[in-house]
Amino acid sequence: MRVVYSDQDSTLFNGPSLFLAGPTPRRADVPSWRPEALQILEALKYEGYVYVPELSAPKSDHDYVSQVEWEYTCLNGAKHIIFWVPRDLDTMPAFTTNVEFGYYLKTGNVVYGRPDSAPKNRYLDWLYRKEWERRNYSLSNFGSRPYNSLQHMLEDVVAVQRAKVYSQPKKVEEVESELRRANEKAEGATAELEALRAKFLPVSTAVAKDKNGKVIIKDKNGKVVGRQG
Repeated sequence: MRVVYSDQDSTLFNGPSLFLAGPTPRRADVPSWRPEALQILEALKYEGYVYVPELSAPKSDHDYVSQVEWEYTCLNGAKHIIFWVPRDLDTMPAFTTNVEFGYYLKTGNVVYGRPDSAPKNRYLDWLYRKEWERRNYSLSNFGSRPYNSLQHMLEDVVAVQRAKVYSQPKKVEEVESELRRANEKAEGATAELEALRAKFLPVSTAVAKDKNGKVIIKDKNGKVVGRQG
């Protein structure tokens, strides 16, 4: 497992990856929930990248724009976005989390949970379920309901990612071979289309005008097929 913090390189990994989205403490005396998530992933022997939107160590020169740019890049690149929302209105109100949740929910990559005791999450619960219904997912599927256990949510996500084969970079020869096959298929389809056109569509030529000045259109057999003008 490789953990990438927001003051580190945001290069994306073409394989299993998670973004630990959710509220971040605004005071030094309030513990973050993310160390627990990392401990769980370590125990599960997770082998992907974990993007953590917190600093690796306290820094006074880390600016806001750098932080949100890093988050934007990694949120859009992670295979799953884990929204764990242990909201506390005094210490972790999760205002930014609300916006990010709504913004990324329709990507289909969001897995959401919260403690049963966390306040003001009812609309997130409803919207999460609504999106699953909109996508016609079965409610028995992974992630179809809000989780109330961080442990269970991460166990499910890791299991799903292990079952999925992520694409690896292809060799140049493989890409060229695929392009050739695609071109051959397209050329064959074009030839077939031209044959159908010749068989079923009249090849028309303007040969004369009628008494009203309209051009008489005839096909290649001399049959009048229409007038124009």
